[in-house]
Amino acid sequence: NAGFVLFLNTQDITYLILMVCEFAFFQVLFFIYTKLYRGIERTLVNHMAFLLCVGFVIQSRLSTKTAIRQFIIASVSLVITAFIPLVIRSIDDFSRFELLYGVLGIGLLASVFVLGSTEYGAKLSLNFGVVSIQPTEFVKLLFVLFLASGLYEASQSNDSERIFRIVLIVALIHIGILILCKDLGSASILFIVLLIMTYYYKRDIRILLVGFLSVSAFLVLSYFVFSHVHS
Repeated sequence: NAGFVLFLNTQDITYLILMVCEFAFFQVLFFIYTKLYRGIERTLVNHMAFLLCVGFVIQSRLSTKTAIRQFIIASVSLVITAFIPLVIRSIDDFSRFELLYGVLGIGLLASVFVLGSTEYGAKLSLNFGVVSIQPTEFVKLLFVLFLASGLYEASQSNDSERIFRIVLIVALIHIGILILCKDLGSASILFIVLLIMTYYYKRDIRILLVGFLSVSAFLVLSYFVFSHVHS
């Protein structure tokens, strides 16, 4: 429906082509996920598809060129996810790679801070000729794996508080680099993930209350401090 509205307002047939391709994409997505991931929670898949669909629409409105590129990336990613079950079944303990997750995550973010190109006021991507990637998208997954591994280690250790503080510091370094890159959206996402997983570890509701108030205040403040957020 949104794609058709864009077409009516612009008379650009590209929107119709994107609309048909995206509709077919989601049919394939539902088929692959239900076949490969036996017993999957379909509501979760539907929510993922909905958010991805909203992204397609917003990207199309901004630029059909980038929307096409984004669609290609999503299609390739869909093929890659077909191999994820095989990877998961071949690794018996993901928590062993805690150090790797943390170092790789910080390294990727640091590369963006040093070498990244600025788009819409923030350093978001690394450009390699005609190819552009956003390392932050990989860091989001690494960040969750790092926190899960670190908090699990803390829960099993006699020196849990020291390990927890180290995990917290490394997590805040991730978020700090994103703030320096002015990628405030990703910084907020990682901070909220940190809040929820820390709450799950500590079981203290004050963590959520103070944390969500803090991130809300930060986002309001960023509206006045950062011109690209204001825009």
